[in-house]
Amino acid sequence: MEHGSVETDRESMEAHARRYVEDAHGLRLMALLDGLVREHDVKRVAEQLGVDARTLATCLRRRRLTDHVRVALESRLQAESDRLAQQVGELAERVDALAGEVEELRLGVGREMGSLREEQAGTVRGLEQRLAHVEAQRQGGPGTAGAAGGETLSKSAASEPQGEPAGRRAQRRPHPRVVTIEAEHGEEDVYGDAEPLVVAWREARAADRAARDRLERAVAAERLMTLEIALMEGHGLTLAPERYPFDGIKMSSELRWRRLALSNARRERARALRRRWLRRALTLGFWWE
Repeated sequence: MEHGSVETDRESMEAHARRYVEDAHGLRLMALLDGLVREHDVKRVAEQLGVDARTLATCLRRRRLTDHVRVALESRLQAESDRLAQQVGELAERVDALAGEVEELRLGVGREMGSLREEQAGTVRGLEQRLAHVEAQRQGGPGTAGAAGGETLSKSAASEPQGEPAGRRAQRRPHPRVVTIEAEHGEEDVYGDAEPLVVAWREARAADRAARDRLERAVAAERLMTLEIALMEGHGLTLAPERYPFDGIKMSSELRWRRLALSNARRERARALRRRWLRRALTLGFWWE
């Protein structure tokens, strides 16, 4: 007797669970129907589902689905699920393809950064060689610099006032430690070891003004700020368009904003490189400049 009662209770629970699942599925179908009707009218939805419009209106009013409407909604739900699964698959393929392009972009940026570092290293080596050459000429005396530069000195002497030593024009300025935009005769005697950096600074200043695109401007600004910091901090020079030498407080302030500008230029160069490589990747290599 007790065994029969247990079986009856189990069957009752299973039946209740089936009804719960069916009711939940029915609620899902009813929600789908409500959404379709909100998006379209009842007649349009009935045409899409292949059911009678009056039957569909009755289901909406009574909140109960007929078997025919239920089957139509289940087919629509399955079609929506298939379409969603296809979209997810296509999105996954696009993500995989984009991952490959991003990796190629990362490698390309790394190569470009390496090239820029090599170019900067070459520039520094060139400046060091020019500085060593100037030092050798200054220390060699008449036996080296005099023989090599005799013709130059004779020409410069002809252009100077009678009896005035070469190199005095730059020294005659009220503030010779202020670097001018245009080169002056004899300024190497004023700037000394900084002369190669002064020449490079004038070239970098012209390149900064002539830079066209975003990357060129960032690279030119980085080189210009690097040279200005070296001239001001390493040699105590003041740069045009200033007319008077900086005192200690002014020099510290000017160096501070130049270091900030150098940091900004480096970040801008990195962003410009990423943007260039990204555009190249998105255009399948047809765009570069």
